[in-house]
Amino acid sequence: MVRLDAVSRAAAGRLIGVWALATWLGCAAVAAEEATTGFDAVVGAPSRVLVRSAAGYVLEHPEAADAERAALWVLRSAESWRFEADVVQVAELAIARFPDNRALLRRAHRVRCVGLTSARRDEAIDALRAALRTFRQPESWEALDLGQAVASRAQLAGRVDLAEAAYRAVADRFLLSGRIGEVAGFRIERLRKIGQRAARISAPAVDGTPFDLERWAGGVVIVDFWGTNCVPCLESFPALKMLYREWHRRGLEVVGISLDRDPAVVRAFQRHWQLPWPLIVDPDHVASWRGRYAVPTIPALFVLDHRQVIRYVDLVEADLGEAVRRLLRERVSK
Repeated sequence: MVRLDAVSRAAAGRLIGVWALATWLGCAAVAAEEATTGFDAVVGAPSRVLVRSAAGYVLEHPEAADAERAALWVLRSAESWRFEADVVQVAELAIARFPDNRALLRRAHRVRCVGLTSARRDEAIDALRAALRTFRQPESWEALDLGQAVASRAQLAGRVDLAEAAYRAVADRFLLSGRIGEVAGFRIERLRKIGQRAARISAPAVDGTPFDLERWAGGVVIVDFWGTNCVPCLESFPALKMLYREWHRRGLEVVGISLDRDPAVVRAFQRHWQLPWPLIVDPDHVASWRGRYAVPTIPALFVLDHRQVIRYVDLVEADLGEAVRRLLRERVSK
């Protein structure tokens, strides 16, 4: 029997010559599927072939001694590259065969839910409800994160209805946690902003530079409502900075709307974190902006297209880059 280690060693050797791998494994066809450029084009297609190959191993050898470890590797890799739709069967096998491995079970449920959502399938919500039953009451915020992952991918799949249903499923599962239902409701309200023109935001940035959102019409804009005391907001900054550095020259802009009241605090924060985009602190107008954007709580993030229409809201980190790429391609094609 061919074991996972043998598969991995052989694949690793082949990856040394990425272009050779692309030729003889037919990665060119997968690259055409991905329709992407840069690093993702170089590594993404070979990685997808490797993930599919390893998934095939798991499905063909479910009784193998290393099947559990192999399944975990497949699911981790699929999540890393957003290939969840390719490995739904592996996720379902892991749920059925390894229920005692809690870490694997949690990951398998997540991959299954997101994978079904990527395929625009209505059974994604049934899968989400099944996954939510594995969460205990103290884990309600982790369950909300799962709902957000499904809602995020549903938006990329053009299924805002599935996104709303995902948050409703989380709220229904944790009826005793009023806070979870409240936050889920706020996110549903923001989902209903999709397709609407973004409300104007105009105010001086904390560095004194005048800012007017309408001046960025024609580009892709991320509007990020945040605060210095919001841990999830701060945790998002490294990925957002990387995304900004990669796509700013091609038309991506970011503006941060802080709920703080002291511009000096945010100014110092901007210097410390070296955030290159404008940050706004305006206690006199922020309540109005929060109302127009449906932001009772933070974090709250909006992605606007070149017409300043809201296209995506509250995307997870893994999907934000894909949303930006899509909208920049759309902008160029207009």
